[in-house]
Amino acid sequence: LNSPEEKLSAPLIGYFPPTLSYLPADNETWLEINKKNSKINLYKGNTLIKEMKAEGLANLPEGDYFLQQKQKEPIWYAPDNYFTSRQLKLPSPDDKLRYRKGALGKFALFPTTGFPIHCAPLWSEDVGGLKVTPADLASIYYMIQVGTPIVVK
Repeated sequence: LNSPEEKLSAPLIGYFPPTLSYLPADNETWLEINKKNSKINLYKGNTLIKEMKAEGLANLPEGDYFLQQKQKEPIWYAPDNYFTSRQLKLPSPDDKLRYRKGALGKFALFPTTGFPIHCAPLWSEDVGGLKVTPADLASIYYMIQVGTPIVVK
């Protein structure tokens, strides 16, 4: 460059929009939730480690998330509609009747605070989230940590 006013530039050949796909490090463990085929995949880098069939509604928008929390023997908080749909008396928000042990199974992972990946005995709209078998969830529960990337596509 001959003067400070001259700038080095390259022509813009094409526009490449950002993708929703996660680009992991070679040794990084991460989860993929595929909404189209109802599967949850565990990867290490680009290598598929485990594929799990999920039941339920993946009502998370497509995008990148990070595991917010994981719980062993989680307790589910029953929302108002759980009681009203059963024509039960609505307890106050802090009533112990709202806390249901076993509704999420033995393990639960939370990509967001309101969306569980769980291993409950059965899936219901009340609990929501995605249900996988207890064996599948137990096998990945100890392999991932809070902060693990989760890609929803």
